[in-house]
Amino acid sequence: MINRGEELLPSWQELVADFDFPQKDGFYLFEKDENTGLNTTKLSAKNAKTTNPPIYVFSNLAHKTIFNKDNIIFKGFMPLVKSHDKSPKMKKAFAQFELINKVMLFNCMDCGDCALIDAAFICPMSQCPKGQRNGPCGGSYKGWCEVYPGEKQCIWVRAYSRLKTHREENSIGEYIVPPCNWELQHTSSWLNFYLGRDHTAKRLGIKPPETTVTEKPERAKNAYGQRTTESQLKQLLIQFKMEHSVIKQVGITGAGGLIGVDLTEGLADKYQLTLFYHNTIPTTPRKLKMVQADLSDEKQVKGIFEGLDAIIHLAAASSSLSPWENILTQNIITTYNVFEEARRAGINKVVFCKYESYTARIYNEKQTRWMKN
Repeated sequence: MINRGEELLPSWQELVADFDFPQKDGFYLFEKDENTGLNTTKLSAKNAKTTNPPIYVFSNLAHKTIFNKDNIIFKGFMPLVKSHDKSPKMKKAFAQFELINKVMLFNCMDCGDCALIDAAFICPMSQCPKGQRNGPCGGSYKGWCEVYPGEKQCIWVRAYSRLKTHREENSIGEYIVPPCNWELQHTSSWLNFYLGRDHTAKRLGIKPPETTVTEKPERAKNAYGQRTTESQLKQLLIQFKMEHSVIKQVGITGAGGLIGVDLTEGLADKYQLTLFYHNTIPTTPRKLKMVQADLSDEKQVKGIFEGLDAIIHLAAASSSLSPWENILTQNIITTYNVFEEARRAGINKVVFCKYESYTARIYNEKQTRWMKN
C-alpha cells in the first residue's frame, strides 16, 4: 500500500476528483477552486437566512436596558434588588413573578442560572433536548435537531439566524458558557444576575454586595426564610463533617473484575480498602478486608458499608450482550442498593463506573432498538 502510494504521489492532483464527495447543498467554510478541486483561502459567503422575531427584539431591548451594568437603570434598580433579596417573602414573590413571565415567553425551567442571553433568547434548558448551553452538539443535519429530525430546528441554528440579523453571529464563540449552577435552581435569575451570583454576572464582572456579620446571628434559614429545625441542624452538621472528612476507608464493589483488580493494586498503599466480591473471595498475600455478598439482595447489603468514607462502585454485568435478567439484577438493582445503603450509612462520596451494558436491548418484530435503563 505504501509503495502504491509513492507511485501515485507525482500525479496526486489529478486524483483529487476521485476523493471528492461533496454534500449536496452543504456549507463549506472556504470557496472551492474549480481548477484543482481543492479549497481556496477565500471564505465562503454566509447566505444563511436571518430571522428577527418580535420576542427577540423585545428581549434584546429589555436586556440592554435593564441588565446592562453600565446603564443608569441598572444602577437605579440595585437598591430595590438588595432590599428584595433580604426579605424572604419579597424574594419568593419576586421569583414567582419572574417565573410566570418567563414560562409564558421562553418556557422557562426555573434553573436560576439563566442562559437566555447566551443563545439569542432561546432557552437551551427547555428547547434543546440535550440542554446544550455552550453551543450545538454537532449531531444536527441540515439544521434539524438529531433528536427530532424534520420536526424541530436546532436551537443554535435559530440563535445564529437571529444574531446574524444584527451582525452579531460571531458572539456565539466569544466566550465559554459553564454548566448550569444547580445551587441556584428555583431562585430568581434576575436577582442572581444583579447580585453577581450567576455565570453571566461573573463573566461581566458584577460582584456580589459585601455582607456584614452580626454579633448575634439568628438560627439558619433556608431560601424562603423558614427557620431550620433541630433535626435539620443536626443533618447539616453531619453533612459538614462528611464533606470535610479525610477519606481513609474505601470500599470497592466488583473487586474481582479487571478494573477492580488493577484499582486495588493502585490504591492499597494509600487507603484502607474493603473489597466486595459477588462470588469466591480470592487468595492474596495482601492483608485486605474482603467481603462476599450479593449486592442485589437488599438484606445482604444492609449495614455492609458501615465505617467506610467512600465507595467505588464497579460491580456490574459488563457485557452489552448479557441477558436482560443479569442486567436487571447486577446493574440496576445492585446500583440502587449500593447508593441507597451509602445514603443510609452517611457516605456522600461514591464513584460510579457506568458500563455499556447499562443499555438493554429490546426486541420487536421489525427492528432492534436500544433503550436506556
